[in-house]
Amino acid sequence: MGNLLSWLFRERQDSLTGILNGINEEEWNPKLDKKIYQNYSIEDVEKGKLANKLALYQEYGLHVELHRPLIGLIGRLTHQKGFDTFLNSFYQKWKLPFYYFILGSGDKRTEGAFFHESHHSNGRVFFYKGFDETLARKIEAASDFFLMPSLFEPCGLNQMYSHAYGAIPIVSRVGGLKDSVTETWDKKQNTGFIFEAGLEHSLDYALDRALTLYHDKEEFNQTRQRIMKLDWSWKKGSAEYL
Repeated sequence: MGNLLSWLFRERQDSLTGILNGINEEEWNPKLDKKIYQNYSIEDVEKGKLANKLALYQEYGLHVELHRPLIGLIGRLTHQKGFDTFLNSFYQKWKLPFYYFILGSGDKRTEGAFFHESHHSNGRVFFYKGFDETLARKIEAASDFFLMPSLFEPCGLNQMYSHAYGAIPIVSRVGGLKDSVTETWDKKQNTGFIFEAGLEHSLDYALDRALTLYHDKEEFNQTRQRIMKLDWSWKKGSAEYL
């Protein structure tokens, strides 16, 4: 890892500063986004996300139960992105009531596994091969949670998009993911769920916690509203660069 430079970075860590990515707050905004099915804001997030979820299912002919939580996954299907961790966890915890909508392409073995589950998981997994920005936005708008099981991630953007669209991130404890998602004992500070990278049992436990939150409607809606208030615009990042 680090192309033999990791030792140097560790030695000089006091001289280094990391600056997180930022997003265009007008471009990635469910209140203004013309590519999603229905616009919504913090004030009507519950109604808005339900409408987007229903429309997404209808567009792709998915016959599912609307009361079950939806988890979105978007990304390149590479070793870095940790999709093997997700698959192993799915096999172990297949009884959990989540639906998964996956968008991506890359490793042929992973694509094959997702295609297989799309046809043999009783509608629990839907896989769209390729990349489509409009569909990516629709997934963010429809999802209750957004999963990023990366093995390493310098920063990442989808967890920030997810915050903006009210999809609670479930992320591995790496790089910018752990720097932009908070999970502590104080639930009123939490902005997502964190698990140990590459460990299926840790992801299993994070999914259990997410399901518990989903069933606590008051806390679930408070969390959605909290994450939508986060400011991931470039205002802070650009000031740090300057």
